[in-house]
Amino acid sequence: MNAPQTRWRAHKFGGSSLADYECFQRVAALVNAQAELAPSCVVVSAMGGMTDVLLQLIDRAESGAAYAELLDGLERRYLETCACLLDPQQRGTIIDLWQGDRSGIEDLLSAIGLVGHWARKSAGWRKPTNRHKTSPNSFVVVDITFSILYFLEYLYSWSPPLASHS
Repeated sequence: MNAPQTRWRAHKFGGSSLADYECFQRVAALVNAQAELAPSCVVVSAMGGMTDVLLQLIDRAESGAAYAELLDGLERRYLETCACLLDPQQRGTIIDLWQGDRSGIEDLLSAIGLVGHWARKSAGWRKPTNRHKTSPNSFVVVDITFSILYFLEYLYSWSPPLASHS
């Protein structure tokens, strides 16, 4: 006898649906409720507005403009989201990861400032247009990584049904 097939549900969240900690909570509640109905796959991308900030950082570094305040604002937003979603032990791990990534971002921005140019073509990146928007891979990975970490850590803090689908 063949066991009945259960259809998986796939969900993708990013941008305005992950704009702040309250949005993460709503998305987690939705995913948790859906997980009770069927196995779920969740794809999490960047928090709302973060990719734009990362692009602004590159533009500022290229032009020689100050970018520290903008990077500090990005950090505040990540850390505020982290503080609202995660318990102290989880926060410590995420903050340590962010500090390492911030250092790497600062080094990259400093190098861009020295050269005065971001090698968009070699990075597989094109300046956004109205029809087509892509982003520099190295920066977007940082942004998406923190969205994923926040979401997973927050979701794991719930009592399962999700864990039963692993």
